[in-house]
Amino acid sequence: ANITNMDKDKFDELGSVVVSLGNKTATTESKIVDMGMRVAAAGSQIGLSEDQIMAYSAALSSVGIEAEAGGTSLSKLMVNMQLAAETGKDLNKYAKVAGMSGSEFKKVFKEDAAGAINAFLKGLKDSEKNGKSAIAVLDEMEIKESQLRDTLLRASNASEKFEGALENAR
Repeated sequence: ANITNMDKDKFDELGSVVVSLGNKTATTESKIVDMGMRVAAAGSQIGLSEDQIMAYSAALSSVGIEAEAGGTSLSKLMVNMQLAAETGKDLNKYAKVAGMSGSEFKKVFKEDAAGAINAFLKGLKDSEKNGKSAIAVLDEMEIKESQLRDTLLRASNASEKFEGALENAR
């Protein structure tokens, strides 16, 4: 709440979201909060709500990603996507994976960062339908850091969990 400058009147709502996600995903409330602490700064910076931050945290945790690794990796993805949307550098790489043009991805990211992230993860999951493994796609994007790559592979394979967690957090 402090990291995102959340209004103190919304603390109860956030607590309810965390409990709901803990009940509906394969993780615990404490793991969701631990992950959320690591994702909050980048998530807030790109325009995610506190609920969306907690939803992503629950989804990451539910696929066995530890807070230290997952939070850092998801934050890095968020920062890289924002830089791509703002500067155009690597924008087409993210857009292609998400099944969009560069201008479409930029627009979606600025209006609905969660939608852009979900499109990217789903596109990564579906990459084999287009003749390439997700590992090859990440390699072409020059995403070679093992921790980030592992997080993205797990997240893409569970992209429906991310969408479900976002729905549960609303």
